Formats: sequence, C-alpha cells, structure tokens
Amino acid sequence: MTPMPLISIIMPAYNAERTITESIQSVLAQTYTQWELLVINDGSKDETSTVVKSINDPRIILIEQENGGVSKARNYGISKAKGELIAFLDSDDLWMKNKLEKQLIFLQTNDFSIVYSKTYCLFEDTNTIKDCFVNVNIKVEDAQKILVFDFVPILTVMLRKKVLDEIGTFDLNLQGTEDWDLWIRILQKYQIGYMDEFLTIYRITANSLSRNLEKHMYEELKVYEKHKKLYNATSHKGFQWFHMKKQMLIALQKKENITAIKLFCRMFISYPTLFIKFLTNKYCVFKTKGAYENFVNQ
Repeated sequence: MTPMPLISIIMPAYNAERTITESIQSVLAQTYTQWELLVINDGSKDETSTVVKSINDPRIILIEQENGGVSKARNYGISKAKGELIAFLDSDDLWMKNKLEKQLIFLQTNDFSIVYSKTYCLFEDTNTIKDCFVNVNIKVEDAQKILVFDFVPILTVMLRKKVLDEIGTFDLNLQGTEDWDLWIRILQKYQIGYMDEFLTIYRITANSLSRNLEKHMYEELKVYEKHKKLYNATSHKGFQWFHMKKQMLIALQKKENITAIKLFCRMFISYPTLFIKFLTNKYCVFKTKGAYENFVNQ
C-alpha cells in the first residue's frame, strides 16, 4: 500500500483579510487530505487572524509573529512543519483541487525531490486570467537555466523537507527574489521535475512587487551578484538578455521611447532566438467576471 505522507503547506499572511479565505478554501478542496496548513500571520493590522480562526478545521494552524517579511514568515513556518513534504501557497493565491495529489504521485513515481508546474495569473485590475508561465528557451541543464531567470513559480512547488534541511531556507536579505535564490541553491545539488499542466492561479494586484519592475530588477541583480561564480557563458548571456528586456519595459513605462528602441535592438542582436520567442509568445486570455473559481475546481 502506497504511504500517505503528511504535506506541510506554508502560507505567510500580511493584511490578507480580503483574500485569505479563498486561498484556504482552495486548500480545503484538495483531493489529497493528509496535510497541515501553517498560516503565519506576519504582524497583520487587519482581521487576518480573526478570518483564519473562523475556519473550523484542525489541520489549519495559525502562527503569530511580529512583522518581519515574507521570508521570515516562511522560514518560521518551515521550522514548525511536521510534514515530510513542503508546499507553498501565499494568502492571495489559489490551487486547483488536485494540485497536491498530482504532485505527490509525481514525486513518488519519479526520481525527484522537488517538482513544479505551470501557473495561470489572475490580473485583478483587468479581471482576466492568463497563461503567464515563462519557459526559458535555452538548451542548458536546469542548474544553469535557473541562473538565467526564475522559471519556477513558488506556489507550484512541492519538495521534500530534507532538501531544505540540507540546503537551507529563504535569504532574509532578499525581497521578491528570495525564492529564485533558493531554487538556484537547490538545483546545484538536486534535479527538479516539471509537470506540464496548470495546477495553480497566481493573483497579481496593482501593488504586487512583481509589477514594480525597477525594484524587482534591483533585487535580481543582488541574486546575480550572490551567485555569479556559478554562471557559464550561456547562462550569463541569457541573464543579460532578460535584464535588457526588463530595462526596456521600464523605459516604456517611463515613456523613454528612444532608450526602449535601443534596448529592443540590442535584445535582437544579442540573442535572436530568445527575441523571436519574446515576439511570438501569445498568452491565452480567459474572460473572467468572477469566474476564476471554476478554475480552482478543475
């Protein structure tokens, strides 16, 4: 009989009273039921704790801490986790109901200690869901590919806790790129498995760090400096291309059109294959007037 290991789900929360119920409901809906949900309330000033306490399920564990940021909250949750496996879900994101079951089967039947999948993105300002999965189209091994760009969405990850016991947890000196840094460290020693299907929904709001391009670019450069000795010629070239792409997008936001055109041309000259993929990549857009709940039930 196949064992049913405990999966510890780490959910940091800060002022999440508006969204956390939906996130927790997507956990409660999981077809795999052997889990614990550790909600780490990171010093919220709203009713986040009250909302969590109102959901009556003994598998949900509320942990309070003074505000210290998402990395500190996740690390604290990991330190309290009892499960053999760890999964991550932020307090505004969502899982498909079979996310845990499918990834557990994948890990049990393949020689991997960590797995990830595709994700949809829910853009709140336009009320649309898109395929926002980014595949780094460079033919190098994953240990080098992860140095180019963070292609592993944290809400899609499941990994064995022993990996974190060996490699360590999230770097408190990083903001918004702490997961990328962790994947870089893990993939230097472990192979990562990939499931070519959508198992999660990542919510993007107007205030999301991932949409603050300048701040995020600065944090990416910190990761690059931390790990630059690991880069080979191909991964370094790829990183520089993605960095130029972000610079171009920032220039467009600032209406610095001449700078944007120059960067656009440099992107083509430096890496034509990535440039063509950038131009031809078409995202699938779904019209969703409150209908994204249907995706969770897939």
